[in-house]
Amino acid sequence: MMVNILCDNITNRLAYTLNFIFIDVLRVKYKIVSEVNSHEHYPLICYGDKKTLGAFHIKSAGLLYETSIDNVDIKAEGDGENCVLFPIEEGDMKFDIFSAVFFLISRYEEYLSYEEDLYKRFPHTSSIAYQHGFLHYPLVNKWINDLTIELEKRFPKFKSPAKIFTHIPTYDIDIPWAYKHKGFLRNLGGWLRSPGLERLKVLCNLAPDPFDSFSFLKRIHKEHDLNPIFFWLVANKRGKLDKNISPQHPAMKRLVKDHALNKNGLHPSWHSHTAVSVLEKEKKILEKLINVNITASRQHYLRLRLPETYENLISKGITDEFSMGYGTINGFRASTSTAFNWFNLRNNEETSLRIHPFCFMDANSFYEQKQTAGESFNELMNYTELCRKEGGALITIFHNNFLGGATEFSGWKELYKRFIQEVHS
Repeated sequence: MMVNILCDNITNRLAYTLNFIFIDVLRVKYKIVSEVNSHEHYPLICYGDKKTLGAFHIKSAGLLYETSIDNVDIKAEGDGENCVLFPIEEGDMKFDIFSAVFFLISRYEEYLSYEEDLYKRFPHTSSIAYQHGFLHYPLVNKWINDLTIELEKRFPKFKSPAKIFTHIPTYDIDIPWAYKHKGFLRNLGGWLRSPGLERLKVLCNLAPDPFDSFSFLKRIHKEHDLNPIFFWLVANKRGKLDKNISPQHPAMKRLVKDHALNKNGLHPSWHSHTAVSVLEKEKKILEKLINVNITASRQHYLRLRLPETYENLISKGITDEFSMGYGTINGFRASTSTAFNWFNLRNNEETSLRIHPFCFMDANSFYEQKQTAGESFNELMNYTELCRKEGGALITIFHNNFLGGATEFSGWKELYKRFIQEVHS
């Protein structure tokens, strides 16, 4: 079924938003028209000021007809999953759903002035989603589903395809081992800071390294036929926030090569964010290790600044980016569970860089939200049900150290096994 969109002015922003709503989310064909053809019986949406007889009317708030980045006065009504942006008295939706969707998935607010957090990132507390209580809900998907309900009422022959739910397990490999393969000096320094027998047992091969969960992951992926994505930190130069094992170390080489048949992505170092040449070198290191062109990426510490981060990644051949989420709280940073192309607001144009938003990361639950493994499981299952309900992909981030045998993360391995069984059985 084709949907006709009647509008007078087709802009880059409008075309981008329509592509996302109808192609990416609904998987429905649409056509932009400038006049009504009485012989066509497709559902008709009229976007703009004028209302057309028989059409479903969405009044424009004007955002999609602008070309600059301004301090937009965003009006919101309601809170939580009942919140709407750009409310308008006229029209059949009572808010400009197209402008609202564009504002959130373009991350418009992240181009405006804000006070960075400790790790030089956009803070979740500055987001309209947090301030209006819908950070933990894929609100964009809900709005779009609400639109289809209204269209089906107005045009009984219109039926949207069934929602699709998928789970994409992803892993950030920052520090593969707690003690092994770190060398004498690093282990000595670690032991002096925190004396204990565990380190000595591991180094003497009397106990497994507590961060090593790779055999466990391989088994669970095979058992449930999963297609995971591993993001590797391969910084050549260690720093305060780049504490990985050297990619030149034989053990690290073996580990990465052992995962060559999986989908792999780059985990650009903290240092690479301000040095594009370092980003390029790290990408080449990973490509050489597994003999595959690397096109996926997720920022270390989720250090993301728009538009510079994405522009740098595009320049180095990255086509799929997985950093769209917060490093301080779980939830939907772009208010959607559906992948979308990045719209570069500075250039006012859609790019081919595909953004894959995540909503759950183990480190957020543990370090930032101070949750137990049981509480985190409940949170994770809540996101699962929301993504099932509204459609889209549940993308999870886990770290190998959470899923090994470290006492600090007791219960997390069991949490993950239970979660995978619940979702994939």
